Amino acid sequence: MKLFAMVLCTSILLVSCNSKTAEKMPSEEKSLVESYEKLKELSWLIGEWTNTEGNEFSKETWTRKNDSTFSGFSYTQVENDTVFAEELLLSQKAEEVYLTVVAYGQNSDTPITFTRVSTEENAATFENKLHDFPQRIVYTQPTSDSIHAWVEGDVNGAFQKIDFYFKKNERFSLQ
Repeated sequence: MKLFAMVLCTSILLVSCNSKTAEKMPSEEKSLVESYEKLKELSWLIGEWTNTEGNEFSKETWTRKNDSTFSGFSYTQVENDTVFAEELLLSQKAEEVYLTVVAYGQNSDTPITFTRVSTEENAATFENKLHDFPQRIVYTQPTSDSIHAWVEGDVNGAFQKIDFYFKKNERFSLQ
């Protein structure tokens, strides 16, 4: 009789544990699938973006590294001499989206991270109030084939803003 009671209790315990696990699995899978939605809102950045003004050429390229990360690279050339280059990383951790920038020749090539503070349709603002310049980086997509980005902040008590205008290179698709 004791053996029967022990087998019955063990069976009930196993069945109840399995049913709870089965109930939780769909919601856990759902949370994994939806966990990077905030980064996905910025998918319009994916691609190759260029600008030519006189003897100056700029290009910014964004690729999807994985579900939680986009990687980018940007550079500017003047008469075939690279005068600026930076690596970019957009990543989502929990509910936050971060933009990490390594601008070569600046900040001892140290990564500087900005936190997304606002997102509107086809626009995102990232901020790091502790950084010397810029304190804000903004990306907008005024039309499907263009990006207007800018950096802004305080430099020695004066507000500064630098604009970047890019057109999409349709021959180059990363999506």
